[in-house]
Amino acid sequence: MIKTYSRCSTIIPEMVGFTISVYNGKTWVPVYVTENLVGHKFGEFSRPGSTEVMPIQTKIEEEIGVVMEAKKGYKAVAKYLMVSPTKVRPIANLVRKKPYTEAVAILEAMPQKGAGLIKKVVQSAAANALSQNKQLDEEMLYVKAICIDEGPRLKRVWPRSHGRRDILLKRESHISVVLDELASMGE
Repeated sequence: MIKTYSRCSTIIPEMVGFTISVYNGKTWVPVYVTENLVGHKFGEFSRPGSTEVMPIQTKIEEEIGVVMEAKKGYKAVAKYLMVSPTKVRPIANLVRKKPYTEAVAILEAMPQKGAGLIKKVVQSAAANALSQNKQLDEEMLYVKAICIDEGPRLKRVWPRSHGRRDILLKRESHISVVLDELASMGE
């Protein structure tokens, strides 16, 4: 068995019949080279950083087009919003897994600044969904996932007595929303 760290190496016809172990960052993944694999790269058959081995047959079926990729939904992202993630996350928890129209109604009724920001991102994701798929309607969508991540912190000086100072951290948020069709909600 031949071992290699090179996941970007292309399989050539001279390698057919050999078993080559490819290091994926955690373990050695054995790849038995057949004629179907010529022209592919070793890294296509092992996911980096995981111990899970991607079956060669699955990779070939994906290449041929037998297995369709799962639909991921319609996404919108707002970055560098001047609001603390800890203040926005409770609002996001209220609208997660809700139908689109109900989520927008909940957000409109809330007085917090974060509710308005989340509402804008949810509406943007709905606009993306409606522009990508003309057969969709707003009633057919639901909030599949909503993620509030912390952005960079702005550091500001807060003067204190006797010439000292404290650092004031102004926190920023990144809001990501994924909408999907209600028909696929059970999956």
